[in-house]
Amino acid sequence: MDVSQTNKPIINGTSTTEEIVIKKFTPSKWIPALMVAWSVVICCMAAVKNFGGLVATRLLLGVFEAGFVPGAFFLLSMCGLLAYFITKYMDGKGGLEGWRWLFLLEGLITFIFSLASFFILPNFPETATFLTVQERDYWVTCLRKDDCTLNDSQHYKIDHHSLYLVVKDSKIYIVMLIGIFIGSALHSIALYLPTVIYSMGFDPFKSQLLTVPPYFTGWCISLAITLHSDKTEERSFHLIFGGCLAIIGFFGLAMFENINLLYVSTFFCTAGVSTFAPLSVAWVCSIFSTPHDKRAIALAMVISFANISGVLASMLYPTNDGPRYCK
Repeated sequence: MDVSQTNKPIINGTSTTEEIVIKKFTPSKWIPALMVAWSVVICCMAAVKNFGGLVATRLLLGVFEAGFVPGAFFLLSMCGLLAYFITKYMDGKGGLEGWRWLFLLEGLITFIFSLASFFILPNFPETATFLTVQERDYWVTCLRKDDCTLNDSQHYKIDHHSLYLVVKDSKIYIVMLIGIFIGSALHSIALYLPTVIYSMGFDPFKSQLLTVPPYFTGWCISLAITLHSDKTEERSFHLIFGGCLAIIGFFGLAMFENINLLYVSTFFCTAGVSTFAPLSVAWVCSIFSTPHDKRAIALAMVISFANISGVLASMLYPTNDGPRYCK
């Protein structure tokens, strides 16, 4: 099969909630468009004057980010390092506070990369110009083997019967509940790690800088666990192992009083929660494997409920309860 002659793209294997939209707009347009939108919103956050403006821009940011599943913890570690230098050395430049420069520069960087993505991001395996014909052929063959129900007539069809298949499957409700708990842990670390470290007695700038080692360690451990999971083709016990690491970390934050042990506990937290996002997506895909529309709908439902947990996580770490947050 010469995939270079194939006109209809294959989207099997998409692991985000936006598969149906991508079918219509293609990834190279949809994903950069989201990036452009939220980068503009981030830049606008630098100009907010009151709490209402902050809430409005944050709401818009959530709307535009909803179609793009984050989860690159290595990039988060770099963002922590970047935030430290921007807030420390740009404070007062041009009459702007450091936090305004943080929003402005990160928004501009995202905007530039999103524009470049319009031209360099491939839509589907058949259109990936950085691959040879043989590599594209191999990729498409693997995708077809992954979903034997896929054929050319299905590429642009949205099988509404798949929604019924998901809704009547009792497993989806159990997985959605698990997603809420996983999401709470993920959002807690993503939102409050600098606050947790700050409550240990470090100054704000150093707190931002000290988020880098836990995130980098979490990325390394997550990579090792997910690679082993992929090699053994097993998801559940790897997820449980990641959960145990997170439990150790959160338990340490609740019980220890020594600053060094508290900081070490954050490494366990990031290592545990860093494994949740990639492995949970792969786990859901294996549970609801075929047809591919059923898999996409299941992912959409699970991720949506996991994102709702951000509301719960936003209330878990008031500064006055630090550094153990037991109340």
